[in-house]
Amino acid sequence: MEEIVCILEKVPLFKGVDSGFLGELLSTSAYQVRSYEKGRLIFQSGDPVDKLIVLMEGKITAEMLDPSGKALKIEDAVAPQTLASAFMYGEKQKIPVNVTALTACEFLYVPKKQFQKMLMKSETLFGNYINIISTRAQFLSDKVKFMSFNTIRQKLAHFLLDRMEAPGEPFHAKMSQTAMAELFGVARPSLARCISEMENEGILFCERGYYTIFDEKALQAELLN
Repeated sequence: MEEIVCILEKVPLFKGVDSGFLGELLSTSAYQVRSYEKGRLIFQSGDPVDKLIVLMEGKITAEMLDPSGKALKIEDAVAPQTLASAFMYGEKQKIPVNVTALTACEFLYVPKKQFQKMLMKSETLFGNYINIISTRAQFLSDKVKFMSFNTIRQKLAHFLLDRMEAPGEPFHAKMSQTAMAELFGVARPSLARCISEMENEGILFCERGYYTIFDEKALQAELLN
């Protein structure tokens, strides 16, 4: 159990939560630890989210199917972190994506009722949970917007305009190109090529995660195409 507590202390949901409190959670709940081999479909879209799900070891990918049956990559996730915690409550308490193991994985499952008791006992945990589901809602909102655009240039233009404070002033993207590519649902080399093209056209400059926009109107025009 001590090993599990050590892992939980590294999970964003439990940041700042006392280790003794986490030990109490485990000792008083009927938690489960399950392992899955690489390539295993762990969760299918529509599965109920009736427990706290913690990825303790490994890496997974989350995909959603469009109406034609094509798989759309939502994101990859690396341990340790929680999964689908934003869907534990609300009218539809179901996971919206297919989750597949990219490597051998180990999960911790904590009954929902026990997690609710924890939330009421720990102000820190409650604050972390609210922050996580709010951030998640923002991520999914952005994801829906990006899926509505047809080209990488449109997605990049929207992303940069949304974060730019003033033309000609450098700003940080606050995520790597790999993370941006996952958000856009495109391959990283394709995104890098698009950024390079816009640099050559004099629209922007990118260096070490910082972007400078020289032609705001050109980016706005991309969104109208």
